[in-house]
This record gives sequence, structure tokens and C-alpha cells, in this order.
Amino acid sequence: MDGEQQHILITGGCGFLGRHIVSAFLSQHPSHEYTVIDVSPLPTSPPDLSNVHYAQVDIRDREAVRRAFAAARPTAVVHSAGIVPSGPSRYSQQDRRHVFEVNVDGTRNVLDAAMEYGSVRAFVYTSSSTVLGDDLSREVPNASEQVEDASRKRWVYGESKTHAENLVLAANCPSTAQPFLTTALRPSVLFGPGDTNLVPPIHALIASRVATAVTLGSGFNLYDVTYVTNAADAHVLAVQNLLLAAALAATAPEPLPVSSGGGGDDPSAAGLPIFITNASPIPFRDFCRAVWARFGHHPPLEVRVPVPAARALGSVADAVSWALGGGGLWRGPHFSLSRGAVEDAVGVRYASGERARRLLGYVPRIGLAEGLDLACEASRFFLGLFRV
Repeated sequence: MDGEQQHILITGGCGFLGRHIVSAFLSQHPSHEYTVIDVSPLPTSPPDLSNVHYAQVDIRDREAVRRAFAAARPTAVVHSAGIVPSGPSRYSQQDRRHVFEVNVDGTRNVLDAAMEYGSVRAFVYTSSSTVLGDDLSREVPNASEQVEDASRKRWVYGESKTHAENLVLAANCPSTAQPFLTTALRPSVLFGPGDTNLVPPIHALIASRVATAVTLGSGFNLYDVTYVTNAADAHVLAVQNLLLAAALAATAPEPLPVSSGGGGDDPSAAGLPIFITNASPIPFRDFCRAVWARFGHHPPLEVRVPVPAARALGSVADAVSWALGGGGLWRGPHFSLSRGAVEDAVGVRYASGERARRLLGYVPRIGLAEGLDLACEASRFFLGLFRV
């Protein structure tokens, strides 16, 4: 990738993960050209670099996406734009149409534009571990990758990411004439500076001393989290992998087979989903305690609620919420008691990182403890909780 000038187009490049992806590329490949598109207004202080170009584009607007591709003529695409329902809306069908318009229809628009302009050789999609984790019919201990059935019942976000991921993987084409190689990265729940979906909701529970004392289930269910810059590094590695595979495919005497990821001689990530984690699954309760401790809070006691009782309470809260038109039994700015929140708290959800290590050479640079220090310090600054 370093030996040849590349033009990388990054969607969602002003978002939480997207900003870190842009930074990771600039750090590792400063001489390449970059086009960053995002629905948000452009950064007030973007990098002062002549090789980074920003454009405000809504990926639901098919023609706007096509114009961005026509202007950039990228050789690789990182499609990170998407919408992540947060708080109580994560467990609701209320925003289903909007989520699918962005995550599925928007992905189709970006994918179609990338295939239309024959310069693109590598397409990396930011999928999510929720393609498994939002399927509540099964636990996912040390999950390995497989293409997921989009018809299985999931929360809206996981369902939308499954549909979009399947579109991207189905588009993989390793033909010798014009190889178009795709992969889908499945990061687990992200945290780090700028996070709004993990550390802040856990911190918000400190306001209710009762909430931090309650343990749902055994408290030993393992959970995956990923520090955001590690996930960004994985995207750079994936682009490098696909561009190298595309170069080899273009010079091969016969079309290369689609990788099976089965551990043979083919190191290509093309056509494959890949879990991205911090390689350190942790009991969900321990992760919460670690966050609280960094804000000086230690629950004075612990009350264990068995899983069946917790689920029953969550179902009652859902019924009350429905009856009150959205109110709930236990509701705060970042959290409300619901059946979905209970399932998130008691589920076993962690994945194998073997494929990421083997194909991408991915090893997380920021460990869990260091990542928690950095994330909580950033939240402390944002909340005005400065150290004396």
C-alpha cells in the first residue's frame, strides 16, 4: 500500500469511530489522498492537510453519493457511516424505518457507487458484533465468524447491520480484470474519548446509589468491548490486506478463489466477516465496577437479582412504558429498565479474535485497563469533573 499512491474514501469520517479511522490512516499513510464524507457539518478545525478533502453528504442521497465518488475516484473505501440507536431507543421498533434507511439503503448507495466507478479495489465495511449479539435466541461465547441469516429475530440495529453486511460480502468479486474485494469488520461495543453509548450510561448510574448496588444474574457473564483506536487500526489493516489481494488477483493467470478463512495458504480477508475485539473479554459487572472506580465510586453493597426475576421486571417495565406512552419504571438520561436492557446486562457476548490476528495481523495496541483510564478521563473532562 505504501509503494503506490492510493485515494481512500471514508464515510462517516466525522463520527466517533470515523474520526479515529481518519487519524489512523493519516498516521500510517500520510502521503495518500483522502476524501471524508459525513452527514454532519464539516469539522470546525479539520486537519491542515492538502491531501484530506471533506464533503457533507447524506448517504441516503444516492446522487450525492455518486457525485462524491465521481469527484474522488477512490481506490479504496471504508464505509463507517451509520446510525446507532442509543438508550431506550435501542430496544424499540420506533426508529426502525430511519435506521434501515441509513444502515441498509445508505450502504447500498455507497456500495453501488463504489462498484460503478471501476477505480475501487477494496471496500471495508464497519459492521458490528451485534449481528450475533442482538440475536437474543442464543448466547455467543467465543463466537467465530460465519455469514449471518438476516431473517433471525434481532434488535433493530443488529438486524440492519446484518442486512448491510450481507450486501457487502455478496459484492466481493476477485476477478482478474477488475477485482473488487470486500470485507466486513465486526467490532464489539466501542469505548474511548467521544463515546456516548457505553461509559457515559454506566457513569450515569452513580447518581442512583441503588442502581450500582444491583447485580443482574451471576455477574460473571463475559462481554467484549473494544477501545476505539484499536478498531480504527483494524480498518487500516483491512484496507492494506484487500489492496494487496487485489494486486495479486489482477496479475494472476486465473481468477483467485474467494477466501474461506479456513486457515489455508490464502491470507486474504476478501469476502469474509471479521470480529474485532480488545482480546480481553470481561464480566460485564466487572467492567461497570472498573468505570465507577475511576470516578471514585464503589458500591457499598451488592444485591443479586436472579436472571428470571430480572427478565420479569424488565417485561413489567416494558408494559408500563407502553401504557404510559414511553415512560418507564426506572428511567434516566442514559438508562431505563427494560427487557432489552436486562438482556444486554446478563448476556454472554464475546468473540474469537483468531481470524483478525491471522489474516490482518491485528493485535490491540491499547489494553483494557489503559483504555478505561483514557476513556474515563475524557468523560471526566466532558462532564466537568476535573481532578484537583
